[in-house]
Amino acid sequence: MTASLLKRVGALTLEVRALRRAAVALEKKTEGQSQGELRDEMSALRQRAVVALWERGMVGGALYDVVGLSATRVHRIINGEKLRRDRVIASEARVVARNKRAAEGLGPRTDVVELDLSMRAMNVLENASVETVEQLTQMTPQDLLRTKYCGRRSLKEIQQALADHGLALKPTDAAAP
Repeated sequence: MTASLLKRVGALTLEVRALRRAAVALEKKTEGQSQGELRDEMSALRQRAVVALWERGMVGGALYDVVGLSATRVHRIINGEKLRRDRVIASEARVVARNKRAAEGLGPRTDVVELDLSMRAMNVLENASVETVEQLTQMTPQDLLRTKYCGRRSLKEIQQALADHGLALKPTDAAAP
């Protein structure tokens, strides 16, 4: 074995020992708890150990032996962590995209799809033949309510989406000549 590999294994071994000491301390701390609660805390500790070791590059049989879990269980923990991280990344990407759109603002020729409306509200706008934000802002709430399948909930959602971008529907009294 090379010196760097031996250092890495040594460091990981120290971490595992620390985790085992934490497990013993946890057992002492939780003497009054039920078996189920203790089992849940130990499981969480093992999961953290698996993720910590996996992040540092330990894989395969060494990882299974160190944490004392089966390969199947370790892979479930790692896949769960990967899924959680993917969700966080996707969520952050959505926030960045939303902030970018908000910073750019909606122009009059912007497609209504940019409002991030629900399918119900999008169907209402499709039934009203509204394709751009400019067309939408020229409508009154009554115009939308006369549209097929538009109710108070859809109207409120559309108004909120416009308000989020500093826009609004045409006021009702402005529709009168």
